[in-house]
Amino acid sequence: MPRPQEADYYRQKAQAEGYASRAVYKLKAIDRKYRLFRAGQRVL
Repeated sequence: MPRPQEADYYRQKAQAEGYASRAVYKLKAIDRKYRLFRAGQRVL
């Protein structure tokens, strides 16, 4: 039986798209709402 983190849709999607973490989707949602980030910026 897979561990919960292995079965997570957003984890798999992030990995397939080359992101280190699924948090990228939360950051994208925040950016759409508040416009915090500019093109080319890096977020740690």
